[in-house]
Amino acid sequence: MKNKRILSISLLLSAAALFSTAGFAADVMTFPGTICNASDPSQAGKITRSVAGVQNSSSTGAVTVNCPLVRDNHSNLTGTDVVKVAVFRSASATSSLQCTLSSRSSDGGAIASHTLFFAGVGSSTLNLDVNSSVLGGYYVVSCSLPEFSAVRSIYLDEPL
Repeated sequence: MKNKRILSISLLLSAAALFSTAGFAADVMTFPGTICNASDPSQAGKITRSVAGVQNSSSTGAVTVNCPLVRDNHSNLTGTDVVKVAVFRSASATSSLQCTLSSRSSDGGAIASHTLFFAGVGSSTLNLDVNSSVLGGYYVVSCSLPEFSAVRSIYLDEPL
């Protein structure tokens, strides 16, 4: 009798574990800011890479960086759950920090985008999201970094 009860409980727990996580599946990755490159190669000398990300080290205006994001689920058509861009804006910045998440087709065509601005001083997280993606497409985060401002990291949460 005791063995049957233990077997029943074991089967019940196994079934619960098997079916309870299926609805919460997601593909989550974090990228360092160092994946970002200057969108204009002539501006590349104005950015500095370190363990703290990529920074505009210039005192003479903003630099735009592009940060490609790896997609593991190319069949997903519903975009992202959230993309969190950890940024830093310097007190000496003369303009807002701006980041745009873009969903693109395999040939670079625009599918969807979401842009946010940060005009404060110090660290912040910009929560971006797009609700559409295509088979074989990709995501890119583009940020306009004012003087001495940075992208620290990018967190991508995409449905499986």
